[in-house]
This record gives sequence, structure tokens and C-alpha cells, in this order.
Amino acid sequence: APAFATAAGPAAVGAAVVGLLSLKRGRQMWLEELPIRYNGPWIQAYWARRPLTLLLRFVEVSFRIGSFTTAIEFDKFLGTEEKNRPERAIAARELITDLGPTFVKITQVWASRPDILPEEYQKEFEKLLEQVRPFGKELAMKTLRRNIPGDGALERMFGGLKDFETPIAAASVGQVYKAMVNGREVAVKVQRPDVRETVTLDLYVVRQLSSFGSRVPIERYAAQFRSLVELLDRAAPPFIEELDYENEAANQRKFAASIRGCDLVKDTVVVPDVLLSTREVLVQEWLPGKKLTEPGAAQEQAGRVVKVLLNSYMVQFLETGFLHGDPHPGNFVLMPDGKLGILDYGLMTTIDPEKRVAFIEYIMHVQAQMYDECLQD
Repeated sequence: APAFATAAGPAAVGAAVVGLLSLKRGRQMWLEELPIRYNGPWIQAYWARRPLTLLLRFVEVSFRIGSFTTAIEFDKFLGTEEKNRPERAIAARELITDLGPTFVKITQVWASRPDILPEEYQKEFEKLLEQVRPFGKELAMKTLRRNIPGDGALERMFGGLKDFETPIAAASVGQVYKAMVNGREVAVKVQRPDVRETVTLDLYVVRQLSSFGSRVPIERYAAQFRSLVELLDRAAPPFIEELDYENEAANQRKFAASIRGCDLVKDTVVVPDVLLSTREVLVQEWLPGKKLTEPGAAQEQAGRVVKVLLNSYMVQFLETGFLHGDPHPGNFVLMPDGKLGILDYGLMTTIDPEKRVAFIEYIMHVQAQMYDECLQD
């Protein structure tokens, strides 16, 4: 585990100095709002104008993660690491949940990598894919009313509010309710309150801490910090895009249109219809069935499900060039008619035609055992 505590002192002092210097700039209107798309200098300038919030978050993150990593190091020193690992894994999951969406999202990347985590941590971190701590009904209602405005508009749309007592799933960015619209079952995705502020602040804090940590004299820790900086630089832009449900709805409609004309998957893959979208609320068709995270969901037809998934992603990769970028089991629903529903279009990737052609040529050369030609693909 990385020694965040090592970087805490310089990071906190740096945050305070940057914040105090920024007070001299005077008011700049563009710094009063956070960007819709990732913009590192903009985010840095925004939070530099709020030095107290920035400093407190630096201290909190440094102290809490530093305390946890110190406990891990003591386990190693005392020879109790393996014995205490299940307990530490639970504590790690609870700590990540407490620290918020950014830390949950970073950990979700690790949760999909069984090759880099001990089994105990893998098991606990998998719970963060869909079992994050939910937020309260009052906060959800506030977000819903802000995005579906008008006197009684929310009640008229959903025929009352009885379906919003308890979410059926909670993730890093939002939570989902099952409701009815005009007699049709729908999934209502509601974003966490102030999630953009929380995410951008933590991305900035964690990156600064990691930058300081990458310069510690202990190479084992420095290498871990450097890896985290690289991960953040890659993950931050798409993560910020995920906070815009209008963008997700546009991706969803585009994805549905792209596979509609593909004979290989059009009868086996289902994309839910979008009924309404704003930046904070997404209402879409409810897909009945079992998510692949549920025990035994695809046990009797595992081979067919794997084939459908493989065909779907090969079509996306080689034909449409519009790739679903978050393929963990919680985003796939095995429906009663045997079709496979795909959920969550906040993270997508576009593959340009040249790369698609190059990959096809590479596969052909491998099959033909023309390995010298592979080097040119």
C-alpha cells in the first residue's frame, strides 16, 4: 500500500501557499463554475480560489489513508499481514466508501484486475461496483425536482413518489430507482449531490499528493505513486464526462443506432430506450432479467452468453468503432428471452477506421503465421 502519509506535509503546505497567493487575483467569473469536460488548469484554478476547503481535504485524505497504510506496514513488520488481510480488506472498502466517488472509481479499476490484488481485497472491492453506500431520499428528491421542474411535474410523470423510497442500486456517481412512467417500467438514475465538486477536488488532491509521493526516496513507494499519477491522467477526462447524463444519453442513442444495422448482434443485444435526460437525471427503459453479477445468472447458458459478449465487442471494435468502455458484469443483464442487455454508456471509446483496419490485418497475419508482417501492422 502506498505511503500517502509521507506526502501529507508538503502537500498541505503547498495547498495553503497556492490558495493564499490566489486570493490576490481578484474575482474571475470563469472560476465560479467547474468545467463540464476535464480541464486540468481550470480545475486547479477553481480550487486554488478555495484554499480552506482544499487544505482541509488534503489533510483529511492524507491522514486517513496514511493511517491505513501505517497499519498495513505494522502488519508486515509483525508478520501478521496474511492473518489480518480479511479484516484490512473490509476496512479498505469502508475507507474508500467514506472518501467518496473519486476513490470508489479508482478502486473499481483495481476491482476488475484480479492479477494485481489479493483475493480478500478483490472480493471486497467488487462490492463497490454496485453496492456503494446510497444517499438519502431527501437529497434525491431535491435533485429530481431541480431537473424535472414545475409544480407537481415529478408526481405526474411517475404517478407519485412511492417508488423513490429506496434505491435498487448505488454506484460511485449516482443511484438507481425502479419506477413507472405511463404503465412502463423504467430505471431512474439520479446523480449524487455535489458530485462534480467532490470529484474534481479529489482528483486534484490525489494527483498532487501522488506527485509529491513520487519523489520520496523509497523507490517502492515512489513507483506506486508514479503509477497512480499515470492512472489519474488517463482516467480523469472520461470520469468527468461520466458526470454528464445528457452526454451518456447521447452515447446510448448513438450506440443503439450503431448496432441496429449489424446482423451479427441486432437480435441478441438490447440497448434500453432513453425517455428523459438532464445532466443529473436519466430515465430509461427498465430491462428485466438478471445481472451477470448475480450468482448463477448465466450458469446454464454461460457458453452462449460469452459468445454474445464476444460478438458484441468484436462488432463494436471492428465494425462500428464505437466501443462500450465499462464492461464489468454489473453492466450486463441476461434477459428472460435470452438476449443480453447492455447498461451504462457514460464511458465510451471511439476507434478510428485506420486502427480498425490495422487490427483486422494483424489478425489475418497471425492466422496466416505471417509474423514478420505483424510487426508492420
